Amino acid sequence: FPLILWAGLALLQSPSTRRALSFGLSTGLAGYFDGYYLVFAPLLAVCIALAAIIWSRHLSRTPFQLLRPLGIAAIGAFVVASPLMLSYVVGTSSVSGLLSARAANYGLVTIFSAQFWMYFVPWSGSIPWDWLTQPWVLSRVGPSLPIEGSLYLGSVVILLALVPLLVLTVARGLRWVFDGDLTLSSSPTDAVTSIRMPVRFLAPALFFIAGVLFLCSFAWFGPVPGAPILIYDLKPFWRVFSRLDTVIDTAVISAAAITLAIVSRSRHRWVAPVLGVL
Repeated sequence: FPLILWAGLALLQSPSTRRALSFGLSTGLAGYFDGYYLVFAPLLAVCIALAAIIWSRHLSRTPFQLLRPLGIAAIGAFVVASPLMLSYVVGTSSVSGLLSARAANYGLVTIFSAQFWMYFVPWSGSIPWDWLTQPWVLSRVGPSLPIEGSLYLGSVVILLALVPLLVLTVARGLRWVFDGDLTLSSSPTDAVTSIRMPVRFLAPALFFIAGVLFLCSFAWFGPVPGAPILIYDLKPFWRVFSRLDTVIDTAVISAAAITLAIVSRSRHRWVAPVLGVL
C-alpha cells in the first residue's frame, strides 16, 4: 500500500503515461499478494483519485487535467487484475453456494469488521497497556481472533497525524508553518525518485484517504449497511474488513510524518526524533 500511495503521488506531481501505468500496475498487482487486496487496493486508488480532484487547486491543475492520467491508471489496473478477478468469479462459485445464506452470515461480517473503539483502545498485547485493557478487549472481540481487533495504531501517531489538518483548518495564525512543499524520498540522497508535494494538498488528502477507508471498515451505521455488507452482497467472499487497518495505517503514518518533517526543519528539530521514538 505504501507503493500504491507513492505511485499515486508521483503521478499527481508530474502526470505522464509512464507514471499512470505505474500507478495502475501497482494497484492491479496488489490482489495477487492477498485476496483482500483485490478490494482494498482499488479502494485506496479511488480515494487518491478523489482527493486529487477535490484539492486539485493545490496541485496547480484542474480536475479535467487529471482525468486522462487517472483514466489510464484505471484501465491499466483493470487489465492487470482482470485474470484474478475472473478466477474469483468462476473459482468461488462453489464456495458461494456454501455462503448463500446471506442474512445468517451478516453476523460473521459484522464480527469481523471493525468497531469504532478498536482504533483508539490499546489491544490485549499492546505494551505497556495490556494489563489494563486486556480483559475489556477480550470481552468485546467475540469469537474473532484478538489479533483481528488489533487496530490501535498509537495515540502519539494519531495526534501527530491530526496536527497538519488542525493547523490548516483551525489555527489559522499558524498556517505559515505548513506553507511550501515537502520532498518525499526513500532516502536523504535519493533525488531520482523523490517527490515534491505541497503540504496544503498532502494534509487534507491523507486525512481524506484515512477517513474514507476508516468508514469503509464498519459493517453497519445503525440500520444502514456499510461497505463490508454491500461488498459481501456482491460476492460473499470478503468478510474480514478489519484488515483495512493496513491501508488506513499507511495514510495515518504518512500524515504523522508530515508533522515530523516540519518539526525537523524548525529551531526545535531535536523534538522530531523524540516524537519518532514515542
